Amino acid sequence: MGIKAKILKELQKKPRRLKELKAKLGNDKKVARAVDELVERNKVVCRKGVYAVPDPKTGNAVECTLVKLAGKFGFARPVQPDGQDIFIPGKYLMGAMPGDTLLVSLFEHPRVEGSSEGEVLAVVKENNRFTGTVETIEGRLALVPDACPHCPIYIKKRADGGARDGEKAAVEILERGDSHEDHRAGVAMRFGSAEEAKQCAKALLYGAGLSRHFPLKAKAEAKKYARQRRGRFLRLTRGVAGIGRIGTAGYLCGKIIPRRSLQGWARKPTAKRGRYENGYKGNRTKRA
Repeated sequence: MGIKAKILKELQKKPRRLKELKAKLGNDKKVARAVDELVERNKVVCRKGVYAVPDPKTGNAVECTLVKLAGKFGFARPVQPDGQDIFIPGKYLMGAMPGDTLLVSLFEHPRVEGSSEGEVLAVVKENNRFTGTVETIEGRLALVPDACPHCPIYIKKRADGGARDGEKAAVEILERGDSHEDHRAGVAMRFGSAEEAKQCAKALLYGAGLSRHFPLKAKAEAKKYARQRRGRFLRLTRGVAGIGRIGTAGYLCGKIIPRRSLQGWARKPTAKRGRYENGYKGNRTKRA
């Protein structure tokens, strides 16, 4: 059987990307050249980097993102706006994970009239980073993802990173299979006990791709703004005298009175010896 026939046979089973064909058939140059020739002859179609045999399903495929994954089903949301979420039964998910970009073929006759239902033709772009809680399931270490707790991801023994049962951790999927049970991951980061809210917050930020620290540029801008605010405050108070003192927060405690109005100000002594209510010591003699 020639290389082209082998490629067509593989693509008849399911759509594949070029690297998947190379992994199956080997000999990278011959496979790539044969695929290009098949595309030129319209025997193979390519969409979003996924190759398939021409079929009404692939012609009407919808590009989606998997937004919800439960134990036996999932929901994909079309990339195009105003699209209705598509229900995908578990046996048609092809191991897709939340955040994956998919090509989904719609069924002509969904089980619920008026709804959208389909199957995954191919995973165009993979999302391989997940956070969750490490648990031991049937004697094997696995991560129960926060995004899909009903689909644990098993961790490779040589890539567990010392993670322990009950810890919050982040993993990267290293090997993908045709079903969720076949995925294998390695621990990328450990956060600590899942019982601590602080560690859970760190895991959530990591999973969302958010940093816990401000960029240096933002810090420099904040310092610059603080200096400008302080400078305006000092210019404002240069021509006035305050009753009270300037606090650590930079605010004047007490009344603000123009300096020129202090001329002839009646200074009343306080109960404390040597102090006046306005905090201003003039040349007047203190009363006994």
